[in-house]
Formats: sequence, C-alpha cells, structure tokens
Amino acid sequence: METALTRWDGRVFTLPALLSCTLEYTAGVPCDSFALRCLWDRGLEGGLADLVGFTAWEDGQRVFQGVVDECECRFGDSGSTLTVSGRGMAALLLDNEALGQDYGTATLEDILRDHVAPYGIELAGEASLPAVSPFSVPTGSSEWAVLYEFAQYCGGVCPRFDR
Repeated sequence: METALTRWDGRVFTLPALLSCTLEYTAGVPCDSFALRCLWDRGLEGGLADLVGFTAWEDGQRVFQGVVDECECRFGDSGSTLTVSGRGMAALLLDNEALGQDYGTATLEDILRDHVAPYGIELAGEASLPAVSPFSVPTGSSEWAVLYEFAQYCGGVCPRFDR
C-alpha cells in the first residue's frame, strides 16, 4: 500500500513503509476512519501541525481518502515513529455548518453545489432524485444533515461514501 499526507498548502508527503495501518469502512454511519504508524525522521515534526489530508492507494487504485484529526511523533532509543489518525471525507460534511436558506425548489444539483462540492467531494456515478419543493436548510445544521435530509425527503435513500 502506498500512502501520503497532504498539508493545507497542497504539498504532499509520501510516507515510508507503514508499521501498522487500519482503514475502517463503516456502513450506516457516515464516517470512515484510519489510523497508521510509520518510522519518522527527527526534525521533520515542525510541519505536522499543517497536515490536513491522508490518501492510500493499492495497486494504483485509491482505497481511502480522508482528513487528519491527530498526529503524534514519538522519539525513543529504537527510533522515531509517527502516528496519524483521522476520518473519511464525510468528516468535512459532519464538521461544517450549513448556512440557513430556503429553496423554492431544490434539486440534487443544488444540494451538491451548495453543500457538498465546496468541500472537494464529488458524486461518483449517477443519481436520480426528484426535486423537492419547498426545501429549507436550518441555520446550524451540519452539511451532512442537509444532504441526508434531502436524500431522505425526496427519495427515501441514505447517502453514503465509497472508497
């Protein structure tokens, strides 16, 4: 497996071979998670506060993409290790509040444009959900709640994130 960490400024750091890695994919709960540990060079810890993203590939296919929640360097006699953990891309929708607004008629395209796409999340595949008229977004709702309520209200489906 190949893995990389991304800083807020877009710089990508390829990680050395992992000592351990757990990728947890959830069903029915909107957020996957990851945890990894690898060897780390002393002196590079200054940039760890700037980490925002994690990506893993296997055989050239992306198998996980998410946001970094925590990272820690440990220095010992046997070497230095880096531990990083976080959640899948749904975390961006869970953590961000939607602006309250009323749609005369809301389409899937409206909801994706206003509440999902700003976080770099794309629709994978085709989705056909009818428009909803009217549809209101309460101030303070999470972006995930907006997407979920729209999908439930107009199609009775539960949105999900794939690998």
